[in-house]
Amino acid sequence: MTKKKKYFSIKWKLLLVSVFLVTVPTISLGVLSYKTLREEAYKNVKEDLAIIVKNWQITTKSYIDQMDRVLRREEVLVEKSLGFVSLDAKKMIALVKNSSDEIWSKEEIDVLFDIISDIRISRSGYVFVVGENGKYFIDKKKDNTGKDFKEGLISSNKDLWDRIIYKAKNLKGDDQYFIEHYQWQDSDSPKVRNRVTAFTYLPDLKLIVGACTYYTDFKSYELKRILREELTREIARESIGKEGYIWVINSNGEYIVSKDRLRDGENIILSRDEKGAYFIKDIIDSAKRLNFGDVFSRTYFWKNVGENKPQKRLSYIGYVKEWDWIIGASAYHEDFLSGLEIIKIHILIVCFIFIVLGSLVAYLIATFISAPIQNLERISILAASGNLDVDVHKDMIDTGDEIERLADSFGIMINHLKTKMQEIEKAKDSFEVSNISLVQEIKEREKVEVELLQKNKEILESERTLKNLLAESQAMHKELKDAQSQLLQAEKLAAIGQLAAGVAHEVNNPAGFIKSNLYVLHDYMKIYNQAITVLQGIIKAFEQDNMADARKHVEVIQNIEKKEDLEFIKNDVDNLLDESKTGIERIRKIVLDLKSYARESSNEMKEESISDIIEQALNIVWNEIKYKAQVKKYYGKVPKVICNAQKISQVIINILINAAQAIEDQGLIVIKTYFKDGHVCVEISDNGEGIEEKDIKNIFDPFFTTKPVGKGTGLGLNVAYDIVKMHEGTISVDSKRGSGTTFTVSLPLNKN
Repeated sequence: MTKKKKYFSIKWKLLLVSVFLVTVPTISLGVLSYKTLREEAYKNVKEDLAIIVKNWQITTKSYIDQMDRVLRREEVLVEKSLGFVSLDAKKMIALVKNSSDEIWSKEEIDVLFDIISDIRISRSGYVFVVGENGKYFIDKKKDNTGKDFKEGLISSNKDLWDRIIYKAKNLKGDDQYFIEHYQWQDSDSPKVRNRVTAFTYLPDLKLIVGACTYYTDFKSYELKRILREELTREIARESIGKEGYIWVINSNGEYIVSKDRLRDGENIILSRDEKGAYFIKDIIDSAKRLNFGDVFSRTYFWKNVGENKPQKRLSYIGYVKEWDWIIGASAYHEDFLSGLEIIKIHILIVCFIFIVLGSLVAYLIATFISAPIQNLERISILAASGNLDVDVHKDMIDTGDEIERLADSFGIMINHLKTKMQEIEKAKDSFEVSNISLVQEIKEREKVEVELLQKNKEILESERTLKNLLAESQAMHKELKDAQSQLLQAEKLAAIGQLAAGVAHEVNNPAGFIKSNLYVLHDYMKIYNQAITVLQGIIKAFEQDNMADARKHVEVIQNIEKKEDLEFIKNDVDNLLDESKTGIERIRKIVLDLKSYARESSNEMKEESISDIIEQALNIVWNEIKYKAQVKKYYGKVPKVICNAQKISQVIINILINAAQAIEDQGLIVIKTYFKDGHVCVEISDNGEGIEEKDIKNIFDPFFTTKPVGKGTGLGLNVAYDIVKMHEGTISVDSKRGSGTTFTVSLPLNKN
């Protein structure tokens, strides 16, 4: 009874201690793992949102800089055109009033009004004449005669007229004018518009002539509006995760870009958070204090159109001062933390399994310790009853303690008696067994000799058959390799055909602005040639000591410099050449990559950088991807791998084309490289429509395709599989319908 009590006591004590030692560390590790994963997920989302906002800041600034350059070029041309018009109008006035008498007759005024009012500049520009007293002498409307020019100026420009009078009276020469930019409000319109005017002066008549037009008449002004609308559409198309998006408001709180464009134009500056604070106003104030490229974050609850309740979301925000754009990238907590709930459940399950297994192991250990005592008890009872055939060590476990030593001593005693009896029985039976074994062995040997003779004949016949099959197999193998090479080149040419339109588009883009730059350079060269011709005349006049002719040429070159703004042309030529060089380099890179890809490759292998191969493939298929997906690249630190760069590029291109075709709307393609277990790995993931489970097992079969007729040959992935296999590597696919697809290509660093 005491034994039993001790036996159960040891077992249950061990069980309780083991459960405690397993449970506490397991639960602690689970809690720590979940917390670490949550923090890492939150950190990654914050980094991604910050990068997205900064990218859109850079893109918007690029649009603005591009438009400023175009507007400046057109502004220079418009200023020159207005100057010529003002000078022409000045000459017309001088012809109408051919005397220095300041008194104008009614007939002269009517003739002058008809002439001046017929002059139109672009869509809404016109010519006007103002006296030194600031009163209109001639305007586009006859009713404005005698009205004050300053009435059209906004309050911040009231001193403009004094500046105009000062500059006009200081003009030197009859062909001189000056330019003014200011804000203007017509008497028949409440709208304030930006206006540019060329002024010239008739000192004898004390009249100032102005030729004006509005910025809204500029072609580049309309282009600016079109590019701005295009940029807002691009922003609205980008999504973040399942529910996240990009939004844009101005400093007045009006939506420029809202989710799905449903709230564009709506003013949200009075929106409050869950504590009643005007958090949008706070966001606007904080954003306006930022430098370009800086961002900050806010977490708040927000409800969009069609949503039942406000959801907690994280936003990163930046500011583009030139357009007064506050750009934000938002992601919902429920969206990017939903995967952690599944991980949390998995951690709980693992903890439960560890606790159960720990309890089971504790029970087995307790049983392991107590079992030898029970076995020794059973054997002792059998031996005491006269049964010497018992095996003391049969069910005994090596414990290395006093129980084992006791069992050993008891076993030695029983085995000593048992051995003596076995020796007698063995001597009796050994002779009979020897005779029987000898006869049996002779019969077996005769039977084996007959079988060996028969087998030898069959082996000779099989050898002849195998030689014939080997010859046929070698011939078939050569034919198969030739067919495989043709198939690889055919699939490569098919891919080139599919990419041709996209590559042409990628080439046309830089070619377009190179062509435009050449036209502008052509115009600039005309001006430079004119200036060079005059300079040659100056040199010739100096050589002939003809100072009068030299002065005339100097006046001509001064007029050219004033009219054409040679300093601006000089700076613009450098910009145009730099832009053209960049475009030509882009075209050269595309052509070289496509040429390298299309060339029929040999089987030569050498050390290559896997990231360089991926970049070459992306350069070829970029036009297929850029309108459908955002590409994110995460290149790990991997060594160079021995491979055939052209063939591995063909594998990458096939996977990227499939990824782009699987994406219905604006999606995401993620490319990762890493080194694992002696292999360089490339992982390409997309968030497209995915692959049906029943199709995955056939995905690498030749001529298998799920695309419509004309969209694919069914050879792309089969060719990719063969290329990777030729490199002693592996290619695998992980996909689920509706959840995207991941292809993993693994190439060994050391090949056989």
